[in-house]
Amino acid sequence: MLWAQCAFSASVVVNPNASDAYQDLASAAAALSAGDTLWLAPDSGPYREVLHIRASGTEARPIIIEGNGNEITGFEPLVFVEGRCSPSVAYPFVLRHQGQRVMESEAHGFSHGIRYDAKQGRLELLPGISPEGWEISTRDFVLRIQDASYQQYRDLVVSGSLNDGINLHGEGRDLSRPHRDGGCGSLLCSVSYGGQAAGYFSW
Repeated sequence: MLWAQCAFSASVVVNPNASDAYQDLASAAAALSAGDTLWLAPDSGPYREVLHIRASGTEARPIIIEGNGNEITGFEPLVFVEGRCSPSVAYPFVLRHQGQRVMESEAHGFSHGIRYDAKQGRLELLPGISPEGWEISTRDFVLRIQDASYQQYRDLVVSGSLNDGINLHGEGRDLSRPHRDGGCGSLLCSVSYGGQAAGYFSW
């Protein structure tokens, strides 16, 4: 079954590895209504797509997103041929190698043995650097909240955005932050959302 009914609320399960669960975030999010829980099966990620829940909960019946430590990410794998790769997105972008963000400075460029050739528009690995485990940020945001209220996000990692990892627009109230920071940034702030306090978000 894709969901279990309990006290007029549903637990909507996402697990790409199970045939009796939703296979992606988009289809699962479309099935949610007030009082429901979106439950990401442990170790079922990373999810390489945007999470956008259009439905709102209520004060008594919020929509709960149980991330179970899963990552929703804007990162996509890079494929190198003879140590070179032409990115699908324009510079600037963020790189990650073996799960760790690749630091960049104006003076020295990227660390971890990789360089970006702006004239050729391609990434190049230095001699001896493995082509495995490289990722690049491809999405402007990975969690979108627009004109929605009473949504609670728990134990969810958000990473790999080109712009703002958590994208807030429209009018709404009483939103609770993701529990874990996935490296979209390090800012923790209170967001004014439609004239109401939207809660605290980490991205």
